[in-house]
Amino acid sequence: MEHDQKSQQHDIEAFTPDQVALGSPARTGAQAPAAPANEGDDSADMEAMSTAEALNGGAPPTNRAPLKYNPEKDGPCRNLRTSIDSLYLSYQGKLAQQADDRLTDLKKLAQSDNEWERAAAQWLIGDHLFAVLDKAPRPYRYVLKDERFHIQLSKGDKVPLAYVQVSSQYLTAIGAIQAENDLRFVVNSLGLVKDEATISRVDLCVDFVPYLDIDQFDVKQWVTRTRLKERYWDGDRATGWKIGKGGPVQCRLYDKILEITRRSHKDYMLAVWKANGWHEGEPVWRLEFQFNRTFLNQARINTLAELLERITGLWLYACEDWLRLCILQFGDDNRSRWPSHPFWNAMSCAEWQYASCPAIVRVRSSGLPSDQQLFTVPLGYVASFMAREGITDWDEGLGAYLAEASAYHQNSTSGSMALYVQRKTRLKGREFSTINNRIHHPADQMAEIHGAEAYRSARDGEDE
Repeated sequence: MEHDQKSQQHDIEAFTPDQVALGSPARTGAQAPAAPANEGDDSADMEAMSTAEALNGGAPPTNRAPLKYNPEKDGPCRNLRTSIDSLYLSYQGKLAQQADDRLTDLKKLAQSDNEWERAAAQWLIGDHLFAVLDKAPRPYRYVLKDERFHIQLSKGDKVPLAYVQVSSQYLTAIGAIQAENDLRFVVNSLGLVKDEATISRVDLCVDFVPYLDIDQFDVKQWVTRTRLKERYWDGDRATGWKIGKGGPVQCRLYDKILEITRRSHKDYMLAVWKANGWHEGEPVWRLEFQFNRTFLNQARINTLAELLERITGLWLYACEDWLRLCILQFGDDNRSRWPSHPFWNAMSCAEWQYASCPAIVRVRSSGLPSDQQLFTVPLGYVASFMAREGITDWDEGLGAYLAEASAYHQNSTSGSMALYVQRKTRLKGREFSTINNRIHHPADQMAEIHGAEAYRSARDGEDE
């Protein structure tokens, strides 16, 4: 949602249910949850306190058949897929001394003024070619990243050994279970790991084709436990909502195709949607709930296994107790009695499956330039050079440009145009995890051979 923003904040009633039951039946009729007390401060987002009781003492999470709509009969939407879109994991343990020493050396290389040395700040673990970054946010000491994982490492004394963001592209490609198996081997290669990974944050989402005008939702229709409601715009076009900010639970509803076009450029999603019945030209929106560690801890969802076991109940809680989209009832000030909107009923009844798309999604660095960038931007500079020199013939202009560029670099500190391009290529290869600049380094070769063998065995389920 990369647009100008208009904020609307309203003091409306918050749900304070007598009992929060994540597995309770959907409230699809006219009767909504019990009358609330004070909705308001985002500290009321700490309703997860009662959530934990409900998760462990209330009705168990249940899977239910989704509502089925015929788009020819004014159905509200067609759900394309459910997904774990973001996953942040923490590992307790202690960094190995050998890994600490090697990372210290690689971090120094990353901080070097010499581009050749910076390009060599890499570590190959299994089939992961990690770039070691020059800085790390406190209290962590090191950062490793490739197209699948962004890993922050500490010595493991006072904070987790590793705090990791798993790429949404990787989650889409192979699923959360396989992604965590892969990650666990990487972290085990760096130190001694204790216990299972703890979920620090998870985002759940539903992608859908709307058959109604989402732009027309009124701020008063959102009945929620939090105060902050923000609407997003692209010019005069409403493009989404954000409910809650900085609290344990947050919601985003937005035009996903516009977000891909303007911001994320995750074109691989088009193939994923097509595999689930999407037709080119149809709009796609996303409903997304973000749960942070505070909420998950109080809800007693710590590990990935616990999340997958209770994922349906977690989604139901978000859609039925924390937030509802209601039908306006003029003359009735008690919004807890307002019926849920049919669109919201369809969202809350989304089916949760864990199928991955390995044949569709190719996991690549999110920073890779697009064809449009590669094949239009540089030509703009060639065109500017030709205009400066008064040249209109393409062959003549390109030849003159290369000759002038070569002379410029020959007379500069870069040495030659070829050396300049080679240095920049290796730096970009490190950034994109596409070129191993240490492949001929003697100290790395034996370690990487043994590491790759162990990695393949662990990944394939063999004894480590």
